[in-house]
Amino acid sequence: MTLVLELSKTQEAILRKRAAEVGQEPVAFLLAAAGIPTQTDGEPEPGEGETGTAFDLFAGLIGGFSSGKTDLSENTGTAFAQGMAEKRRAGRL
Repeated sequence: MTLVLELSKTQEAILRKRAAEVGQEPVAFLLAAAGIPTQTDGEPEPGEGETGTAFDLFAGLIGGFSSGKTDLSENTGTAFAQGMAEKRRAGRL
């Protein structure tokens, strides 16, 4: 995850100066000041490096439905023509 902090030029200069005084990058300086441990090299971020199938990745996001018809791709021209004729008879065309 990425977090963006908006600092004024003065605030940024002070942050960079104080971080340099203790030999740290500004991000490491802020994390230390907040008492947040930094990730060690090679240690994956939470959720990073987890393996699984595409099914696992998209579980709960993709679904299906049943229209009751099993021949959805058959006789489409005939079904369309019948539907248009019904609309015409009903005065909706």
